[in-house]
Amino acid sequence: MIGSNTIWKNLKILELHTNKIGEKRGEAIGVNKTWEQLVNLNLSDNKIGDRGGEAIGNNTTWTNLEELWLGENEIGEKGGVMIGSNAIWENLKKLSLGNNKIGDKGGEAIGNNTTRTNLEFLDLCQNAIGEKGGVMIGSNNTWKNLIKFYLHTNKIGEKGGEAIGKNTTRTNLEQLALTENEIGDRGGVMIGSNTTWKNLKKLDLHTNKIGEKGGEAIGKNTTWNNLEELLLYTNKIGDKGGVMIGSNTAWKNLNKLGSQTNKIQDQGALEIANNTTWKNLTLLNLRGNQFTEISKKKLSVSL
Repeated sequence: MIGSNTIWKNLKILELHTNKIGEKRGEAIGVNKTWEQLVNLNLSDNKIGDRGGEAIGNNTTWTNLEELWLGENEIGEKGGVMIGSNAIWENLKKLSLGNNKIGDKGGEAIGNNTTRTNLEFLDLCQNAIGEKGGVMIGSNNTWKNLIKFYLHTNKIGEKGGEAIGKNTTRTNLEQLALTENEIGDRGGVMIGSNTTWKNLKKLDLHTNKIGEKGGEAIGKNTTWNNLEELLLYTNKIGDKGGVMIGSNTAWKNLNKLGSQTNKIQDQGALEIANNTTWKNLTLLNLRGNQFTEISKKKLSVSL
């Protein structure tokens, strides 16, 4: 059994993703105390469950660990809490826990952790984290080096969205995915009002119940000079939100704008059509809105 091996004292990289390891073998790997040089552990898609997650979270010997990949493993709340609470992995740069079941307590434990100051990549998508977990994660001020942050499909709600938007420490952030989180207008306003994400390149906010005020706040943002992709589809930003987004002249690097099914009418559509600063635009999706044939023709001519 690999987990019982005590000879590989110089082991640095262990990749075992998609191997049907299960809980017992996952636990055996987690309790191994001889791999002190371990830098990268990939156990994605192995159904190691809570037992495996708890054992890994309890491990105090992997002080050099930089990458931990545990996506799609049926890790529940207990495993999430232990992984979130581990204070030994001070060198951790990449943590992937997407498509598990860590819940709000697991999310809170991760958000409460203040030792991971080197974290650059964090994937927590589809974990039922909820509002409390979302607030704790959003409020964490130690992830100053975070570059890629994926939290979609977690129902973090308005308060979770607000906490993320209010955070001013993540100055290196380049990618933020918050799809299907019910952040609403208040969350949309706070995210749109953030002025510290100067390196932001990709922002995914689709299917979040963002209304006109949220759309306007996003459109008014002039800090995101490096923005390349903006996905806002299936919200309710309306014509006012469409006008503000269309009138933004700071996003000179924008190449993808998805704003379909947003109740945008003629004024918003025409403002988007008349924007002359998006010279790198390669994809524009506005289907499912409420503008007339006149606006459609104007858009066609502009494109």
